[in-house]
Amino acid sequence: MIETVIIYKLPQLSREEIQAMLQVHDIRETRVYQEAREEGLQEGIAKGIEKGIEKGIEKGSRQEKLNLIPKLAARQWIDAEIAELLGLDLDLVRKTIGKRS
Repeated sequence: MIETVIIYKLPQLSREEIQAMLQVHDIRETRVYQEAREEGLQEGIAKGIEKGIEKGIEKGSRQEKLNLIPKLAARQWIDAEIAELLGLDLDLVRKTIGKRS
């Protein structure tokens, strides 16, 4: 907990400076680091998927877009986001999700 407070209260310090201050061998082994890393990975994956989808959508057929709807819904995307991203009608997205639930 102290590590978390220090990391947030002293953002200008480098990882090495925090490690020395806390006498931690490797800050990457701390829980706060692991949690922050996991959070960053999840955000990176989500952005990567979104960019990949956007590029694929430009070239994708209507059926390919329809096939993406359940995958995005499974990732907890809301219907309106899916419709906007895929360039599809919101009602069509909702109907497609309803059919596959």
